[in-house]
Amino acid sequence: MVFTSAEGVALPAIPTTAAGEIALLNAQLESMREYHGALLSTVYWSLGAIGALALLLVGLSWFTNNRFYEHDKAALKQELIGLIKQQASDLRHEALGVVDEVAEKSARNTMSPLVDELRELRRDVLGLQFKALEAEGEKWEVEGVPTNAVRAYQEILELQLKTNSGMGIMYLEGALGKLSNSLGKCDWIYTGHAVALANVVGNLPSKYSSEGKGILDRLQRIKRAD
Repeated sequence: MVFTSAEGVALPAIPTTAAGEIALLNAQLESMREYHGALLSTVYWSLGAIGALALLLVGLSWFTNNRFYEHDKAALKQELIGLIKQQASDLRHEALGVVDEVAEKSARNTMSPLVDELRELRRDVLGLQFKALEAEGEKWEVEGVPTNAVRAYQEILELQLKTNSGMGIMYLEGALGKLSNSLGKCDWIYTGHAVALANVVGNLPSKYSSEGKGILDRLQRIKRAD
């Protein structure tokens, strides 16, 4: 509504109550929009931080589980190798005792078929022992522990010298080369181990004198530890 003065000049309009309320509501609406915008920004930032933390926890969990898996796998492999060696040794002793006992009976009762089967069992048990020692040496090579690999290959030589098995010749010849290579990676070796290894190599058949000399030469160049 417009009012005029006595001189006929128009006076400013006076805001009505409804117009004032509308202006107040618009101001409140704008304030609410600003508040909601700030609240949404805070929510988005919090969700982003939670997501990043979740990814970090997942990555850390994967890394930890992977390390435990590798450790457990290596421990299980070592345990299985030890179990195979122990069982093979037990079976070998049992088989040798049975073979000797049956051999005596076969001389009297002509049980040669059974003796042949038991001798074949003895060969199988020896083969299992050779394979277990070979696998142990290769495992220590992969894990970077050459002194332990040398010990495993040395046990192959000792087993062949003890049994004089025709099948063991193959494992002995393979162990000579692997033993020499592992010695080349050793920075040190226990004195007692070095003495025992030298004795074993010295008892090898003369046909392996060249390989034995190479092993002893390398052994002489390695530092000793008490």
